Amino acid sequence: MATQKFSANDATPFVATHPGEIIKDELEFRRISQRQFAKEIGVSYSQLNEMLNKKRQLTPEMALLIEAVLGVNAAPLLRIQMDYNLQQTKNSPTFLQRLSALRRVAAVF
Repeated sequence: MATQKFSANDATPFVATHPGEIIKDELEFRRISQRQFAKEIGVSYSQLNEMLNKKRQLTPEMALLIEAVLGVNAAPLLRIQMDYNLQQTKNSPTFLQRLSALRRVAAVF
């Protein structure tokens, strides 16, 4: 019987991190206001604020704009967004019920 090895890379964090939290911390560290930053990257304040406060997803376009101004690599930010989305979906009771039903159907095949 083979034993399954556990790796830290396989762990799911208890609370998912939204990339907006990281970007918000970076702006605060650099003492850049959200309004000033929104103006610099050419988006509305509300669009930026909603993303920073986890009410909106980080898009590839926004990630590239942030990378251009702050020098924060877009690819890791987008991976964090994907991980956040997956964890939120896995924690959705409605989706879990749907998955369970699909697994019962798949077991028949």
